Amino acid sequence: YIGALCRYLIYEKDFVEGLRFASDVAALTVTKKGAQISIPYFNEVKEYFKEDRNYE
Repeated sequence: YIGALCRYLIYEKDFVEGLRFASDVAALTVTKKGAQISIPYFNEVKEYFKEDRNYE
């Protein structure tokens, strides 16, 4: 969660959107087995939530 939030804040700088992004990453992470291999790439998050979010 914190890694996703930091990544978003570095590139996008919107704290509220960063929290939403981190929550989305966490939601996708728990759908897979494993620790590091379950962390989604940015494009996976963008694609999965494309109808609800506008991640650039």
